Amino acid sequence: MSLISSDSWALYSAALAGPRHDYYLTAFKRIDAHRNSWRAWVSWNWAALIGTFIWLRYRKLYAWSWAYLFVSLPAILLAHFFAANTDKCAAALNAHWISWSAVPLILLLLNLSFPLFASRLYFHYVSSRIAAVQRDTNVVDAQIKRLGSSPAVGGCLGPALCLLACLILVLGVVGTYGGNYITRAKVGELILAGTDYRNRISQYFEEHQRIPSGIKELGELTGSSRLVQAIALEADGTVKVTANFSPLQGRSVLLTPSVRDGKLEWACHSRDLPSQCLPASCRR
Repeated sequence: MSLISSDSWALYSAALAGPRHDYYLTAFKRIDAHRNSWRAWVSWNWAALIGTFIWLRYRKLYAWSWAYLFVSLPAILLAHFFAANTDKCAAALNAHWISWSAVPLILLLLNLSFPLFASRLYFHYVSSRIAAVQRDTNVVDAQIKRLGSSPAVGGCLGPALCLLACLILVLGVVGTYGGNYITRAKVGELILAGTDYRNRISQYFEEHQRIPSGIKELGELTGSSRLVQAIALEADGTVKVTANFSPLQGRSVLLTPSVRDGKLEWACHSRDLPSQCLPASCRR
């Protein structure tokens, strides 16, 4: 049952002068009609979803706009920063890894909840403005005139520019510092260590027309990386380079030969590493 009189609805109509007047007047009437129900709190507002900060400024919900900006923007910035810098290799290796890439999705879902209550917040703001005018004068025509001369909407050019600047800052920071390639760079060192053996095997094949039966036939090779746990030669000539660092400890990169037109050709791959841990040249 509505608690707002028809005269008061005329005040709401005056206060809502401007774009979307009919939409909000209908929404306010629905809120008033369901005051004792959850339906008085929950509705949907596309404008509040698409441009939350701008919508709050335009509807003169200034305190809420600053709260939204200074709470959500740093959270989104940090979430995107950590998502861009998360170790995707470690996440692929560990099924229980909590990836930061899920955080922006969580924040997005939280932001989606705001449009459900946006119309209710605006209803409270307009109601408070009407109550203030009613305290100043008892003449309805004077109340309508005052509310109509200063409708409950503001400009949005300044807020839009402010939001644009913030977005540029976020994208700039993420673009500058985003991307964690440390693990993949270490895998590159494994491949480089195996390349020395690969080149020696190719040379051995040219001289003997066969692949060496063991790693010892290649002689001593210097400069092995501390990241390498072991290098072994498999029966088919595959060079197996085993990692000596976390989170790839004990896992290996393989350099496998194949004979084509009397020459060895090599392919890089791994049996126990996901593609997120390998450079593009070492995936198949």
